[in-house]
Amino acid sequence: MPIFYLIFGHLVADFILQPYELIRWKFKGWQGIMFHAVIHFLLYLLVFFPYLPDLTVFLTVLAVAGAHFAIDRVKVDTERRGRRFRLYFVLDQVSHLVLMTGGGFLLGGLQPKFADLSYFSILYQDPLVMAGLVLLLFFTYPLEIWFFQRKRESTPEVTFKPDYDAMLKRAVVFTAIYGAFMIFGIYRVAAFY
Repeated sequence: MPIFYLIFGHLVADFILQPYELIRWKFKGWQGIMFHAVIHFLLYLLVFFPYLPDLTVFLTVLAVAGAHFAIDRVKVDTERRGRRFRLYFVLDQVSHLVLMTGGGFLLGGLQPKFADLSYFSILYQDPLVMAGLVLLLFFTYPLEIWFFQRKRESTPEVTFKPDYDAMLKRAVVFTAIYGAFMIFGIYRVAAFY
């Protein structure tokens, strides 16, 4: 389960909470990259709040955020010299995914500190809900960035202008499909156990 929390936090911090101004700041110097890594760290702490206080969680999210800084530093330096933006984007995201997989492995045996059966705790601990949130995020902003990187390879001077209508349409379609899957698939099968 912790890998879903790390990926969820990564998608929010790397895409939703990284406006164009922050991207420009990252290309001006390491301070912008550090600020971005701090956003990751704080968001991971928020996502892992039910596990706190726990030194393993704190140190793992600190290590993931620190490694995020290093990966982004390499990506920024590489992107300054080249024009294969989709390749750099994919390598950057795969590096982050490998990092989060390692972090998820380290945190795999931990349990949240709350023991209640509130609606929040049930949803928070449901892997299908977390997987759905991760996929929903993926089909919105990250996919929009992918389309931008593709366009940027042929027109380098183009600036990123998110197509919120297209993102909303993808989100609605995904939610309908995943909702149907959840309602008629998994939970129907689970009822027979």
